Amino acid sequence: MAGSAAAPKLILPQTDYAFDTVHEGESLRHPFKLQNKGSSPLDIIEVKTD
Repeated sequence: MAGSAAAPKLILPQTDYAFDTVHEGESLRHPFKLQNKGSSPLDIIEVKTD
């Protein structure tokens, strides 16, 4: 493609996850798969949760 610049493209197959009941002081984890389907490296600078 003439004139198109290389760019990363972030793909998140799963964008949210609902935990069941969480008790105070309990630690929880859930992995999220990130994929770069673009044509240049993807730099993840910051991640925030709700």
